[in-house]
Amino acid sequence: MAVDLAWIITPSNQLTFATDVRLQENFYSNGRNRLNLQILPGSELQFKGSVGPVIIRAFEAFAIVQDPVTDPTVTNVTNLNRLLNTVGVEAVVPLHDASFGTEFDYTYRDNLSGATFDSGALYQHSFRLAANYSINFSPLLRYGIEASATDNLADTGVPNVRTFSIGPFLRGQLSRLVDVDLSAGLTLTNLSTINPTYYVGVRLRHQVFRTFQYVLGYAHDIDISTGSSISEDNKLYLAGRLDILPVWAVSAGPFLNLGHIVTPVSRNYTQWGVGAASVFKLGKNFNFDIYYRYVFRDSNAGVGNYKQNLVSFELSYVF
Repeated sequence: MAVDLAWIITPSNQLTFATDVRLQENFYSNGRNRLNLQILPGSELQFKGSVGPVIIRAFEAFAIVQDPVTDPTVTNVTNLNRLLNTVGVEAVVPLHDASFGTEFDYTYRDNLSGATFDSGALYQHSFRLAANYSINFSPLLRYGIEASATDNLADTGVPNVRTFSIGPFLRGQLSRLVDVDLSAGLTLTNLSTINPTYYVGVRLRHQVFRTFQYVLGYAHDIDISTGSSISEDNKLYLAGRLDILPVWAVSAGPFLNLGHIVTPVSRNYTQWGVGAASVFKLGKNFNFDIYYRYVFRDSNAGVGNYKQNLVSFELSYVF
């Protein structure tokens, strides 16, 4: 069930709520099955308003994540059963052909199943302070510099992890058919096992013609967003979408993650796969989706290898 509501309180104040809640039935290779609740990432309650020229956004984002593939450092787990909740506030000050923004947020994570993963710890609390300065190159394209600092607190004797990142970015429409989101910079941590490293984010969307588009992306970064083992990832993905009919669209594409677990035990892994989906619009508010994904994970440690075949059917109603 998907909900997407927007309430305009005044011309300068708006309250929005969006969520996608699903019941997922898993059938395992040993003949067992299990019904799970999912609240997909992207679920959020948000208030947006203004105080004079300053634009204020307060939000709470929440999710219950079941898919273990979303955390490639985790193995021997069929249901991740992880709660994520982030609350924060953002302020943006418009300037002449530019803007300055700052954000502070807090993230709480919890393993609802009580399972212990490879790290033996969970970075349960994270505090983040971020700021950016952007210049409008055109009405739809901007560039600038951004920085963020995080403090990640573990729930055991594992050392807390602090990071600081800074670098330039370019975001928006290069043309009527091409969108880009580019960022790169330096990342510093307080861990002796992680030398000063870099982050890169590249996302390109090309509307080749009216009924076909593709998205190409690459990312390199330190990943502790899921709160389990700290890893340094190289993620590459490609996805194409074809609108065959006004009420029928198909999409497909591969992905690859070449990762290195930094703590607690250094090891490399490779995670790759391919997904395909078919979406049917049954009415103004009804959609029927069929999705298939194959994932293979390999580790140089000789353990933690797995294959996953995921088939899902979804009937959704959007209010």
